[in-house]
Amino acid sequence: MIPYEKERREVLEIAQKMLHKGHVVGTSGNVSMRIKAKSEDEEEVYAITPSDMDYDEIDVEDIVIMNARGKRVKDAKGKRNRPSVEKLLHLGIYEIRSDVNGIIHTHSLFPSAVSLLADSLPNEELPAILEDQTIFLGGAIKIAKYAPTGSPELAKTVHETIGDKACLILRHHGAVCVGKNLQKAYRNVELLNKTAKIFIFGSALGKLTPLSPEALEYALRLYAATRQI
Repeated sequence: MIPYEKERREVLEIAQKMLHKGHVVGTSGNVSMRIKAKSEDEEEVYAITPSDMDYDEIDVEDIVIMNARGKRVKDAKGKRNRPSVEKLLHLGIYEIRSDVNGIIHTHSLFPSAVSLLADSLPNEELPAILEDQTIFLGGAIKIAKYAPTGSPELAKTVHETIGDKACLILRHHGAVCVGKNLQKAYRNVELLNKTAKIFIFGSALGKLTPLSPEALEYALRLYAATRQI
């Protein structure tokens, strides 16, 4: 029996799903899940995709179990893979967001394209243009300052910028989506990609009309009340 097999399998399935849906290419992007301690004697651990391995070529035992320090948990067995290079990004979000149990980092096409427009957008964010965007993602989506892949600087920027929102766009890079479980995090990946696509297509047709103040206030109340991340 493989320790944490259920959690590892879910991480693997989401990683392969985001690959097949075109949100990443090859070994890019990463997925993780919080595994809460079942007793005071246990420590909280995290299942995360391995570093530099193609998602179509890995199996359940390739998914790494790491602790809050980013170290591989030896008694979790599995293969001796290194956790994702973005492990600090994931661990930092789990530390500041107790409501988050699943994190997905993608290189989705449309959010990546929007990231290049940051300097021309008010407040450097994708504005709240859709009702479902606001109800499920928390409204306008911030675009984080650029920092190199896998660096402590990128992790720090993400932690300082994401706030209580469900998604964050990474300048010249991609996006991070979180959720109370991995299924919700993946839904947010798809919703962010759809929103960014509509923003780009709509902008090409003319001047976009954002949500009215009244509609925005109503949708944000729903987001706050349900925290549908």
